[in-house]
Amino acid sequence: MGLPDTAPPATTGPERPLSPTRRLLGSSAWACAIPVLFVLGALLAQYPHGLIVVGVIVALAAWATAAVLTGGIWHRAGAAVLVSCSGLALTLFAGPGLYEAYMKAVGDPAPAVVTKVVDRDGRRGADLFCTVVEPTGTVHVVSQQENCFDHIRPAQRVTIRKDPLGLLDPRLPDGPDQPPLEVTVWIATGLFVLTGATVFYAGQRRRPAKTA
Repeated sequence: MGLPDTAPPATTGPERPLSPTRRLLGSSAWACAIPVLFVLGALLAQYPHGLIVVGVIVALAAWATAAVLTGGIWHRAGAAVLVSCSGLALTLFAGPGLYEAYMKAVGDPAPAVVTKVVDRDGRRGADLFCTVVEPTGTVHVVSQQENCFDHIRPAQRVTIRKDPLGLLDPRLPDGPDQPPLEVTVWIATGLFVLTGATVFYAGQRRRPAKTA
């Protein structure tokens, strides 16, 4: 008479628990990828000629991925809410911060005169556009994204900074009430770390799916 088969049934797919090493590697990979995608979307949104749409799509894809991964797959609702908020805030700070840092570091200074400042849609708040003309006759029309705010006045002489690659629009000088670049960089860095740490925590403390 043979002995009864007492070996446990083999499990595959989602029923098999991850080893600590695989869980650590997976959590680390997503913790790096998610904030990088947010920053990439923010950076692309700084470029003209339709790339702002691509940047928004990338940022929204990162937001959706982070929310579904942490909240839907790993079942960490609190982490999903936190990473969604910190990721979108990271997009708002990282894009302008990178653009400003790049222009101040390598932008070519050029004298110009402001010929016109127009608010194109006052119903939704200030939406300013500044027209500046270089001595060579080159005309640039820049928006608030390029620092066209209330400190810029018609007939004002300014020094703009131009992208040496010619891809980004010129940037107008800062106003007296604008925060220094260091503040934006520190905020963006903190949000980057917070977003990555939240994803890593959710991956390490993931919960199994509930079964009926």
